[in-house]
Amino acid sequence: MITTVLETPCREWQGLRSKKGYGRVVRAGRHWQLHRYVWTLVNGPLPEGMHVCHRCDNPPCFRLDHLFLGTNRDNVDDKMAKGRAYQGVHQTLKTHCPQGPPYDGENLVIDKNWNGRPCRRCRICRNTRPERRRNKEN
Repeated sequence: MITTVLETPCREWQGLRSKKGYGRVVRAGRHWQLHRYVWTLVNGPLPEGMHVCHRCDNPPCFRLDHLFLGTNRDNVDDKMAKGRAYQGVHQTLKTHCPQGPPYDGENLVIDKNWNGRPCRRCRICRNTRPERRRNKEN
């Protein structure tokens, strides 16, 4: 995992960007994330299972000294260390549901949220939700 304070400014792509902000280019009929394309041009093909990660946490940046090669685990660890991980990762650190019951044993239910991603739910609260709604309506 590489986390450093960068002394050079980002070099931001001003062209097409993905929904998540990554620079996008088409080269030889292939769609690329720009930072991956630039890395590959300079360093050759990516080894299997490796990712091009940003030290600067700036998706449109394609400055080589802001990029590093790492595994998916390295990238997740880097995000966690910088406090910018996807909320689902933070959810796994919680030991209790917001209403109080613990997330353990039979009380822990792995469900899917609105966009199909796995999420943890409290069985007690999930089972009493209709009752709470009825009480609110009365």
